Amino acid sequence: MASLHESTWKKAGIYEAILNSTYSIQRQDDLVLGLAEKWCPETKSLIFSWGEATITLEDMIIFGYSVLGSSVFSPLETDELKSTAEKLNRTGTELRRNAWNIADYSLWKKTFMDSGSEIEHEAFLVFWLSRFVFPVSYKIVKTIFPIAIHLARGTRIALAPAVLAHVYRDLVC
Repeated sequence: MASLHESTWKKAGIYEAILNSTYSIQRQDDLVLGLAEKWCPETKSLIFSWGEATITLEDMIIFGYSVLGSSVFSPLETDELKSTAEKLNRTGTELRRNAWNIADYSLWKKTFMDSGSEIEHEAFLVFWLSRFVFPVSYKIVKTIFPIAIHLARGTRIALAPAVLAHVYRDLVC
C-alpha cells in the first residue's frame, strides 16, 4: 500500500504514523504493569520518585499524528464519500454475520487485502485506524469509516488530540 499511497498519506499527515505502526515491539508485561502502577487517576499523570509526568500532544506528534487539520468528526458531505461509507458498512455488516457478531481484524484484512477492490485503500485505513490508532477489542468499528475516507482523499485530520483522548480514556478505565 505504501508504494501506491505514500504521497496521499504524506498530504494527509499520516505517513510517519503508518510507518511507525510497522515496527515490531515486544510487549513486556512487567514493564506495562509497573508503569500502570505509577498512574494517578486524580491528576491524570504518572507519579515517579523524581516527580510527575504525563502524556502530551507533543508525544502524539513524535508518534507521527497531526495536531492540525479537520476534526475527526468531519461529516461526509458528497455523494461519492457517502457511497464509499455505504460500501464499507455493507462489508462490515456481512462480516458481522458470524458466531461472535463482530467484524474482527483478520476477517477484514482477509476480505480486502490484495482484493483489487475499489475501496481497498479506505479499507486498509479502517484497519490501520482500528488496529493501531483507536484499538477496541480486536474489531472494526464503523465510527472510524468517515476518518478513513477523508484520509484516503488526502484530507489532513487532527488525529493527535483524538489519539491522546483515547489514551487517557484507556488509562482511566
